[in-house]
Amino acid sequence: MRGSSGSQWLVGLLLVATLALSGPGEAFDDVDTHPRITDAAAGKSSLDSRLKDDLALPGGLDTTLIDPSGRPLSVVRWLRRGSTLEDAPPCRARNHFHNPLRPFTSSGVTDLPFFVRDACADTPFAATRSNVLWGTRFVSPVEKGPGAGNPFDWDAARLAFREALIAGTRAEREAALARTFETLGHVAHLIQDLAVPAHVRNDFQAHLQHLNPFAGFGRWTEDGLERFVRRNPQLVAEAAAAAATLAVEFTLKPLTRFWDLDLYTGANPSRDTAQGLAEYTNANFASQYTILTEAFPESDPKFQHIQGGPAR
Repeated sequence: MRGSSGSQWLVGLLLVATLALSGPGEAFDDVDTHPRITDAAAGKSSLDSRLKDDLALPGGLDTTLIDPSGRPLSVVRWLRRGSTLEDAPPCRARNHFHNPLRPFTSSGVTDLPFFVRDACADTPFAATRSNVLWGTRFVSPVEKGPGAGNPFDWDAARLAFREALIAGTRAEREAALARTFETLGHVAHLIQDLAVPAHVRNDFQAHLQHLNPFAGFGRWTEDGLERFVRRNPQLVAEAAAAAATLAVEFTLKPLTRFWDLDLYTGANPSRDTAQGLAEYTNANFASQYTILTEAFPESDPKFQHIQGGPAR
């Protein structure tokens, strides 16, 4: 494999996860839409050719990789698996929020009802981290911290890929490569969630409007926009097609380019794709409980900018 291409094609997969930028700003469920978007992202990326040309895997995305348990899945199915499992157990979803108007270390969700906090209190997810900290370990657009205890973050994907290149046996290398793509699926899920207005506007309450108390905690995290996309899966294909005309620059940008570059201040909304996906979504779309809140006092947790119409 060529010297610097490893990081390039790992980043390339994440790049196309931002295809939701060109869609209606709506979101995804864990068992259908997240895997569907991940499929579309992998197909739009250069991953297939990178696997064939750089790793000598002639099957590309269809290459079967076997993990230590003996589970045989293709590369794209390992990606799908990771993007599905990022919502399991459901308390993980506490770490899927990032308000781009706050520092990375305090931009996670605070809008949690007491019964969600209680349900997660005795789990590894009792503490709330922001989406960007959970997925990248970055505590600012350019500064990395010690991590948030996530075994499926970007650094974990890179370490698994390194193991896939240097492990002593073919079985060990294959298992590490399977873990690489499963972990990348987890990270892609986090980026996809940034296209959900509720996830970037501190609005967990919006996820409770379709609460079914008999369905269990796993179904407590769907809001109306997420339900709409799940019921209209053609939106994913339409977004993937529109992404072909979208000019987004990622070269020589930090990893946080996907999340938040601190370009949006709350007073300068735009459709500029130079900003992170969280910034774009926050500025241009409203969630259920953050609509027309510009008249609220500055101390209120709602958002000051008028949302819902064309960005100015």
